[in-house]
Amino acid sequence: MNPSAAIAHDTVVDAGAETAFDIVTLHLGEWWPLAYTFSLERFRDAAIESHAGGVWFEIDDAGQRLSWGEVRAFHPPTRLVLAFAIGPDRQPVADDAASEVEVRFANDTPGRTRVTIEHRAFERHGDGGDATRAGMDSPQGWPLILAELRRWIRARPAIRYIVSDVGAAVAFYTAQLGFTVDMRPAPGFAALSRGGVRLLLNAPGAGGAGASTTDGARPEPGGWTRLQIVTTDLNEDVRRIRAAGFTFRSDPIEGNGGRQVLLEDPSGNAIELLEPKARRPGGG
Repeated sequence: MNPSAAIAHDTVVDAGAETAFDIVTLHLGEWWPLAYTFSLERFRDAAIESHAGGVWFEIDDAGQRLSWGEVRAFHPPTRLVLAFAIGPDRQPVADDAASEVEVRFANDTPGRTRVTIEHRAFERHGDGGDATRAGMDSPQGWPLILAELRRWIRARPAIRYIVSDVGAAVAFYTAQLGFTVDMRPAPGFAALSRGGVRLLLNAPGAGGAGASTTDGARPEPGGWTRLQIVTTDLNEDVRRIRAAGFTFRSDPIEGNGGRQVLLEDPSGNAIELLEPKARRPGGG
């Protein structure tokens, strides 16, 4: 095998292609691993300028901007090409001595996107090109970076609204407020995103979130809006919080996406605790 040949890695993330593209480009500093920055513990943020000829860069805690290379192609929401102007010694190099990274976004299943990284032209790094290739092809290279992207997207906070007409709500949030549709698998449910925030829309009676509670109360617009928090052990959380003296509106309810329960804060505001269904192997 040619040690300078291109490498490729991919993952599937829980977002539509437009949302995934926006998260990679507009929220880079929120999920990018510190180990792959120049400033490390002094890192503040990172960004990708939204045009060919721009740069992608980090900003340290002194406000200094440190370039990672030029933006060579910017085609939302499908393709991004970047100069990888980071040398084998983790120091900046000129763009003409940089390898090249292409990021592609393709619909996988409804609400999910396959993000593929192709890293090529390692020979431009000179004698250190083989070492750069080996490092970025290792589990601590692009696989780690993609895992951080996947984890951050899955852990994004979500807000759920009960709405009387999901179609009208989708039209409003997309046309007026800039949300994108990640998934709309049924008339009574839609998942939208705007950057790092997910918005879940349910019609009354649709799915576990729209189901009546054990006392017969039926979710309606206005009074059932809540913050959603994802948990890995719903039963333990319910036990612990009940033991602390707080109130739940219902027992856990089984829905298509997993088990959920509504907790009330001290003022009676609803908080949804959700334990998602386990994904099948190979789901990303």
